[in-house]
Amino acid sequence: MAHFDCARASRVLARIQKAEARTPAGLPKLTAGEARAKSADDLARADRSQRRITRLESPDGEARFVKLAAGIEAKCHAAAPGA
Repeated sequence: MAHFDCARASRVLARIQKAEARTPAGLPKLTAGEARAKSADDLARADRSQRRITRLESPDGEARFVKLAAGIEAKCHAAAPGA
């Protein structure tokens, strides 16, 4: 956060909020894609999909968004859009 430009705070916070909303909506699509890759014997694609699903479902992913937003709000004294 040392080199963050506060003029961009509202845009970045809006993007973080949008990414948080998109994550749960994309999981069924990723799961279906993984199943299609396995049925087509494309194990490399299935493994990549599984790694991504695991990363998105982990609590660390959500914590990263929260930590980033909190750091921006603390440094720039800006509230998240809609909050």
